[in-house]
Amino acid sequence: MNARVDASEPTRDYSTWSVLSFGLLAVGLAGVALLIAADLSTLVEIKVLTVTKDRLSGHGQHSWAVAILGVGSLPLLFGAIRGRSRPAMFAVIALAAVVLIIALAKDLPDTRSTGVIGERYDEASAAPGPGFYMETGGAVLLILSAVGGLLLLPGRSAPGPRSPE
Repeated sequence: MNARVDASEPTRDYSTWSVLSFGLLAVGLAGVALLIAADLSTLVEIKVLTVTKDRLSGHGQHSWAVAILGVGSLPLLFGAIRGRSRPAMFAVIALAAVVLIIALAKDLPDTRSTGVIGERYDEASAAPGPGFYMETGGAVLLILSAVGGLLLLPGRSAPGPRSPE
């Protein structure tokens, strides 16, 4: 009689890293770094001719939400790439989509609005700052990393049926 009748055999060794998984993790980590940096930098600059009258920061616009979403995606990103977890990959895509919604629905209209300064000065103009591009770029990198993991990394396969011996 075999003692290993009820033991399931692992289907794949997930303890090793491949060049592809390192690359996808690096892309994802770059996305996280950009999201954190976006909340620390200028999202919108309002200028009158050549003088900057006002700057809106990322953390001032959305109370650190983008940085929190970036930090929150770190363990999911690691689980998605290292553990080949499909649910974690979908969660990373969802968090990045939330950041894109924040950027496009809340921040993009602000890059075109001069507000009170525009009422005072005819020559006032608003433009996106570096934080806006970091925010959208970081979200896109996170999506690329997770979608790349879904498409390129082999998933965990379910253990096969047990055969009685």
